Amino acid sequence: NLDGSTLAKSASGVKVADGGVGATQLAADSVGVDKISFSFEYDVFAGDGSATAFALGNTAYDAAGIMVTLNGQMLKRVNSSPSTSNVTIGGTARDSNDEIMAIYLN
Repeated sequence: NLDGSTLAKSASGVKVADGGVGATQLAADSVGVDKISFSFEYDVFAGDGSATAFALGNTAYDAAGIMVTLNGQMLKRVNSSPSTSNVTIGGTARDSNDEIMAIYLN
């Protein structure tokens, strides 16, 4: 049913409003990966002996989905207030021998 707020028809076609279709309204496999415009991004940071927060180069789609490694070892997420624009490494600041990598969907 066209209700004008979540679903509308115009001269250019049918328009679905943001949030207009929920997961229960989609058939299994109805949206293929080729139709989703996510891309993996990664940022590499070097420790400097004082920084514990690092700004991402792009905004992550979901802060809970950011994976962070320290010198190639995956770090475990702890309870925090996740951000889609930066990562914070707990504990002491890392020195210049340390490499921090953030991997995320954008």
